[in-house]
Amino acid sequence: MLVFLEVNDIKIVCTDEELIELGSSLADGSISFEDLLNWIIDRS
Repeated sequence: MLVFLEVNDIKIVCTDEELIELGSSLADGSISFEDLLNWIIDRS
């Protein structure tokens, strides 16, 4: 996802811990599409 965003000139500013938390949430299904979209918007 990060590579795709960077190729499209969208830079994400976040910590490693935030990325790990996001990845875990995606893996266990506890984050919705809307939450993921808002996460990206908030950090770009």
